[in-house]
Amino acid sequence: MFAIITSDRFREHTPPPGHPERSQRAEVMRNVAEAWRAHGGCVVEPRPATREELSRVHDERYLELIADTAGRAVRLDPDTFTSSESHEIAQLAAGAALTAVDRIIGHSRAAGPPQRGCRAGVPGPASGTPLAGAPELSRAFAFVRPPGAR
Repeated sequence: MFAIITSDRFREHTPPPGHPERSQRAEVMRNVAEAWRAHGGCVVEPRPATREELSRVHDERYLELIADTAGRAVRLDPDTFTSSESHEIAQLAAGAALTAVDRIIGHSRAAGPPQRGCRAGVPGPASGTPLAGAPELSRAFAFVRPPGAR
C-alpha cells in the first residue's frame, strides 16, 4: 500500500508576505491529500522527530539555533525565515519522513489510530506481531513543509 504522510499543521509555518515558501503551498498539499483519501488512498498523520533523531543528522549548535526560534519569527539568512510555530512544525516535517520509514519497515513508537483508507496491522520485523493502528505500507511519500535546511 502507498501512503501520503502529511499534516494540516504544515500551514502554521508562515514566512513573511511575498516569500516563495508561502502557506498556499500547504493548501495545495492538503487538497492533494484529501483527493487521494477521497479516492480510497491512505493518508497518515506524522509524528514529530525527537531531538535524539534530529541530532543524528544535525550538530547540536544548529539544533540549538533552531530551537531558540521557537515562539518567534526570525530571519536565519536572506532566504530563510521562521514564524512562531516553525520550530514545532519543522520537527513534524522531519518526523513525516521518519513516520514513512517506521510504517514501511514495520516498527513505530507512535503508530496512532487507524487512518481512513489505511489497513491496520502490519507485522513487526522482530516480533511478527501486528502494530495496532499501523497501516501496512510498501511505499510512502512525505508531503511536508517547511522544506529542510542544511
